[in-house]
Amino acid sequence: AMNNLAVLLLDIEDYPAAQTLQEQQFALCREVLGERHPDTLGAMHNLANILGKQGDTAGSRNLYEQTLKLRSEVLGEQHHDTLTTMNNLAMLLRETGDLAAARSLIEKALRLNQETFGDQHPSRLDVLHNLALTQVKLGEIDEAAMNFDRLRRGARNYISGILSGLSAKEQLTFIKTVDEKPYSGSLTLGLRYREQRTVREQTAQWLLNGKAVAQEALAQRARLARESDDSAIANELSQLAAVRAQLSRQSLRV
Repeated sequence: AMNNLAVLLLDIEDYPAAQTLQEQQFALCREVLGERHPDTLGAMHNLANILGKQGDTAGSRNLYEQTLKLRSEVLGEQHHDTLTTMNNLAMLLRETGDLAAARSLIEKALRLNQETFGDQHPSRLDVLHNLALTQVKLGEIDEAAMNFDRLRRGARNYISGILSGLSAKEQLTFIKTVDEKPYSGSLTLGLRYREQRTVREQTAQWLLNGKAVAQEALAQRARLARESDDSAIANELSQLAAVRAQLSRQSLRV
């Protein structure tokens, strides 16, 4: 409960209160569960995130590095939590200008995500977005555009499979939560480097594909509705829809 409240305070940008609560949670977990317990490591990761939000980049980096080391030892490098810390640390390195270290860590995280979860898992897409932003800062615009294109293709496939299981309101929340920053980042690249023909053409494709996602979800729901008129498969479709809705809402919470 304490950790959930700290996350809520972080979401509403009450960073001092979130930090106080998260520090209490971290100290309590370390005392009761020990330094290497997954809950303790989760509290350490969250505290690192809060410190970074408040501009304490040195403190944030120190905690992220400790968390990454311990999560790698306790959970393994390919565990989802370990890869999340790895990507967050890489983002911090990018934001503080340590671009070489950031790219090295991102490329490692991308490889491990690919091996563990496959091409279209949202964790891999997050890392791909991080890599593209790092390449922009390094001046590698062609490489960044290529990775933004990979990101947009993967995001469209992933999001299309989720939206049909959500209500219209949940669809908007999901897109805002999961894809708003990557989508706007890709379009910003196109605007900033519009004099480059390849980037300009790719940006037009990203824009059109982004608009098509919601239409695909509506079409899929309509097709399922038509098929459900067949009483022989109506029950199976209903069960399938229930399972997909449950998975979609789980993705929305994550």
